[in-house]
Amino acid sequence: MKRDSPQLQSMSDVLDQMVESTEGEDVSVEEILQALGARSYGPLLLFTSLNELFPLLGAIPGVYIVVALIVILLAGQLLLRRPHPWLPKRLRDFAVSREKLVRSVQRMQPWAARIDRLVSPRLTIFLRSPFVQLIVLMCIVMALLFFPLAFIPSSEKVLSAPVLFFGLALTANDGLLALIGLVITAAIVILPFVYWNELMQAIPTPASLA
Repeated sequence: MKRDSPQLQSMSDVLDQMVESTEGEDVSVEEILQALGARSYGPLLLFTSLNELFPLLGAIPGVYIVVALIVILLAGQLLLRRPHPWLPKRLRDFAVSREKLVRSVQRMQPWAARIDRLVSPRLTIFLRSPFVQLIVLMCIVMALLFFPLAFIPSSEKVLSAPVLFFGLALTANDGLLALIGLVITAAIVILPFVYWNELMQAIPTPASLA
């Protein structure tokens, strides 16, 4: 069912819309995308990052990879300035029970309300070109890192943190959040190289296990 694109400006708006504007016992990614607005890249990126931090689609095997693919596709299209985001039918048809979705949203709502009080339109210059292109590039980098780091526990939560800031920045028109996201991204990318020797020493070798 087609809906008019809602005006979403906060994390609470995104969570409420996902429940109030979808129907049926199962809710598909397609329905969530329609609920959040066919042109709303910010809320869509916010939804995907929220699912990595607080599984809104439930603890389903492989869901993190599905969400990473959605981030790559959405960010890539935003980089190309497509007015309407597109996803393959297989990803759009991915569904979860409404019960799991509602339970996850209810768990997130108190945190969302606290975060929303700290968000406001500001420093909007950082949401214009060329900064917005840099933001979506960083979203793609974070999502691509999901694949080689998938075997590390909780790595998806670390990688999704900057995407959360970027999505909320685009949703609330808050350039400060975009800057914070860029700082977190830089730390995620740079720190492993700075502490590479320490990381290698911490990994047990066959000789040390003998």
